Amino acid sequence: IECMCGNVICGRFNPALPFFTGNGSFWSNSTTKLLASTSEKDRQARTRNRCNGEGYESVALIPLRVGEERLGLLQLNDKRQNRFTPELISFWERLSGYLAVTISNCIIVEKLTENEKHLRLAAEATNFGIYSYDFSTGHAYYSQKFLEIYGQPSGSKLELDKDLVSIRLHPDDKPEFLKRMLMANDPCSSGIFEHEYRIIRTDGEIRWLKLLGRTSFTGNRPEDKPLFAHGI
Repeated sequence: IECMCGNVICGRFNPALPFFTGNGSFWSNSTTKLLASTSEKDRQARTRNRCNGEGYESVALIPLRVGEERLGLLQLNDKRQNRFTPELISFWERLSGYLAVTISNCIIVEKLTENEKHLRLAAEATNFGIYSYDFSTGHAYYSQKFLEIYGQPSGSKLELDKDLVSIRLHPDDKPEFLKRMLMANDPCSSGIFEHEYRIIRTDGEIRWLKLLGRTSFTGNRPEDKPLFAHGI
């Protein structure tokens, strides 16, 4: 992508130049002076100068990204000069960070909703039980077959303990189950949860089950959080 917008979206910037920040934003309080005093090499690409052609003097381009994922940019234009300060650009960079996380989460939710529809159809066709859990709301979904496996009536809720583990889990299997679940819910992990364990059904019968699930996150940094867990 050419032009200054392409630089910001693609991460082409030189923080040593005064019109770039260390976070990859571009800003200028006078695009006319900038164009007169810099070359295309300085500006990292052949710029089309459309903003200046439309009469905008103060221009700021703030990247929208989550980790290495680039979602676009936030563009601020004003036909007056000297509308920005380093402090104001820093503020907009922080704000764009929150906005990027929100956008990324919306995209993830949309994808997961679609994936869950396919998963439910597959589960119905193969007679698997499926589950999903929303970490932000605490809402859990269990298919009719999933509840049937645990010996519970359709429409009921699977009771969880303080560790978010089913009270139907065999007590001897809980330590390993909890260990694997915590690993899957770590944003630095693959999010895969695969394990065989025993449950004690409501009628007292002990059954062996195999679970295959995955957790999705806001990102892959240690400070990121789990969003959803779903599986069969």
